Amino acid sequence: MRKSFVAAALAGMLVAVAACGGAGSTGSSAPSSGSAPAGGSATSADRDKFVGTWTGKYGCDVKTTIDDKMIVKAGSGSLDLSIAIHANAMNPDTVAGTLTSPTEVNVPEQSMGGVGSTAKLKLTGDTLDFHATAMGMTCGGSAYTRATTATPTQSAAPSATPTSIQTALPSFVGEWQRHGSQAGKPSTERFALNSDGTYSIEASFDKTKAVFASSHGTYESTATTLTMTDQNAKTTISPYHLDKSGRLVIDNKTKSPWTRVH
Repeated sequence: MRKSFVAAALAGMLVAVAACGGAGSTGSSAPSSGSAPAGGSATSADRDKFVGTWTGKYGCDVKTTIDDKMIVKAGSGSLDLSIAIHANAMNPDTVAGTLTSPTEVNVPEQSMGGVGSTAKLKLTGDTLDFHATAMGMTCGGSAYTRATTATPTQSAAPSATPTSIQTALPSFVGEWQRHGSQAGKPSTERFALNSDGTYSIEASFDKTKAVFASSHGTYESTATTLTMTDQNAKTTISPYHLDKSGRLVIDNKTKSPWTRVH
C-alpha cells in the first residue's frame, strides 16, 4: 500500500470518459417527442423494460474501465426515457432518449460531461448496452445488469429500543473542495466523505465543467489516518488533520488543503 491521495493515474483515462459522456455537469435534456418509431412496433411496455437501475463497467477501451451505474426512468411521452448516466459520480448528467425499436433507445446530441454527445442503449435479454459518441470517439459499456433491492423481512417481535449513545461522526465527514489548474486551465476538485463509509472524488475544468479525473470507493479511519479502497480495489493510507481554519489537510500537504462545502 503506497501513500498517495488523488488517483492521478486515472486522469488520462477519465479525459476520454468525460468526452464520451462522463459525469460532471448537469446535462440539458432534449425535448421528448413521445411519437412512435417508423416501424410502429415499439410500445410503452417495451419502454418500461428499460426502466430501472443498471450497473456495469464503463470505459473507452477494454483495458481501462470503471464501475458505473445508470438510472433509467420513464419520460413524459409513451416512448420517452430519462437517463441518469454515471449516477455514482458526484454530478451525474441526466439526458433524454426515445425508444426507436422494442430493444433500442436513441439519445440525440446533448451535453454529457460538458461535451455535446449522442448515445444509444440496447436491451438484449436481461442485459443493457450503453455507448456514447463525441468528437469521433465512442465510449461505453456492455452487459449492464439490473440492480435488485433486497426485500426486508418482517420481525415476529418488535425490536428492542437501542440504549447505546450514537457515536459521533468523524470530523472529516462532509463535502470538500479545492481549486487548482490542469494543463494550464483553472480546475476544481470535489471530495465527498460520506457517513456510510463511502467516498467519491472528481476534478473538472472550471470553464467547461468537463471531468478529467474521478474515483470512488470506501474508506476506514482512525483519529489520524484515512484508509481508502477505490473502485479497482486499490488501497491508499493517508494521514489527515484539520488545521486551525477547519480545513482538511491530507498527506500533510498544508499548501493545498480542502475547504468544507457541506
